[in-house]
Amino acid sequence: MHALSADGRYAHARAILGLELHEKLPTLKVLLV
Repeated sequence: MHALSADGRYAHARAILGLELHEKLPTLKVLLV
């Protein structure tokens, strides 16, 4: 029962992290170059 909710929360957190990474990637590229 808890595995499903935990899995959903993990997917949600991963989606948010991916979104933040996608938004900050251009900035990181500018800083690196």
